[in-house]
Amino acid sequence: MTAAHDPYSRYDRFPQGACPAGSVVWLRVVSSQPLSAAFVRLWRGGGEERLPMKAAGGNAYEANVPIGNDTGLVWYYFILKTEENETLFLGKPENGRCAVYGYEPPSFQITVYDPAFDTPHWMRSSVMMQIMTDRFCVGRDGAVPPQGRGTYLHKSWREAPDLCKNGDDEEAVDFFGGNLNGIREKLDFIRDMGIGAIYLNPIFKARSNHKYDTGDFMTIDPSFGTSAQFRALCREASEKGIRVVLDGVFSHTGADSLYFNKYGTYRSRGAYNAYPDSPYSSWYQFLGSRDDYDCWWGIDTLPAVNEMDPSYLDFIVTGENSVCAHYLNEGASGWRLDVADELPMEFIRALRRRAKRLDADNCVIGEVWEDITNKLSYGRPRCYATGDTLDSAMNYPLRKAVLDFMLGETDAHALENLILHQHSTLPKPMLYSMMNLLG
Repeated sequence: MTAAHDPYSRYDRFPQGACPAGSVVWLRVVSSQPLSAAFVRLWRGGGEERLPMKAAGGNAYEANVPIGNDTGLVWYYFILKTEENETLFLGKPENGRCAVYGYEPPSFQITVYDPAFDTPHWMRSSVMMQIMTDRFCVGRDGAVPPQGRGTYLHKSWREAPDLCKNGDDEEAVDFFGGNLNGIREKLDFIRDMGIGAIYLNPIFKARSNHKYDTGDFMTIDPSFGTSAQFRALCREASEKGIRVVLDGVFSHTGADSLYFNKYGTYRSRGAYNAYPDSPYSSWYQFLGSRDDYDCWWGIDTLPAVNEMDPSYLDFIVTGENSVCAHYLNEGASGWRLDVADELPMEFIRALRRRAKRLDADNCVIGEVWEDITNKLSYGRPRCYATGDTLDSAMNYPLRKAVLDFMLGETDAHALENLILHQHSTLPKPMLYSMMNLLG
């Protein structure tokens, strides 16, 4: 016996795509022969339900499925009982629309999101340009040479980047002199290319050229410029119809930072140099001594933070002049969250609430490499598409599907399936706001 259900067809599932909470979804399955019974098996919120399906003529069976008022994921497959008393299952294979199984099959997915969820409309029509400030353009006036242990400025823009090695740790401490004024001077060029948003790699004070080892969240790196120059960049970009989105690296800081101060660079009582009596001690996890601390991916120059520590959460998100609020008030239009899938969900929720209270047009974009609707992170399922965390994410699954197709590693059907899957599982406001990239 064969049977079919196409989750991407409005004739088998209506409405199509993700659904706002409180919706009713109509499902249909067509069998090659009459059935004695058919059921939709649902799984949601940790509970199972079986709903009987009604015969609809022509060996078709259908059911109206209330998906409930809770956001999250609803999973379903079909249980088919033949007139010969055989039980078969219809589910969704990894590649393809549907398949009949003799055992419990993979499920189809419905994403249920907050009916009030929306994304900034400017995201849906913007081409985004990513800029690493040091490597973009050397502008006039204001910026100072790089500062910090071992940092140096190349003599020529055309020199190759260097890579200094300190044991097993690779550090990028060579600079070319790009700064915020350089970006300002190129805004007409950027606008004329059709760019509607600039995504800046981190611009906060840090030792490295890439700035993912934050030294001081509240200070623009002096080699890039000043707070006044950042405000001017945001203001002039806005006048040309360009938004500025900042990179938020909130899962760790640099060891060479105001808050950890491992090398005594700052005058602060950092968690390392003033161990254990620092005002920042609770931000980090020490495992018995100051030299044994939790790090991001084991890299000891990047001590991991406890994001839900009350004082850290207040500093980054909830405080009156938190890092999140400060730069949005300075003119930024949102945050791209570095390693978003390593941040607690409640941290992201709190940051989104704060950003949206300041301006509904502020965006929150996450770095997530996998399917953002059913990502498994550290053993826990996460869905970033319910309307309470991210507006958008870096669309790595689409990137992989396109490149694999262009390189002849997959066929057009695989690319089509990925695109249809995203259309089927992402809320429309998010689908049209995804940060699609090929690089």
